[in-house]
Amino acid sequence: MGGGTFTTVELYFTNLIDKKEALKRLKYEKPNWQVCFRTEKSLNYLRYIGSERL
Repeated sequence: MGGGTFTTVELYFTNLIDKKEALKRLKYEKPNWQVCFRTEKSLNYLRYIGSERL
């Protein structure tokens, strides 16, 4: 399939793929965690306590 979210949306809005194909490409497939810390103060609260392989 290839391409990311923005590519898929662009292809859909330019009518190069239909709604069904766009939804298939945007389907949530692989779990991930994304967090955004926007201030220096928020970074001061972070402490590394370990990791685990999933």
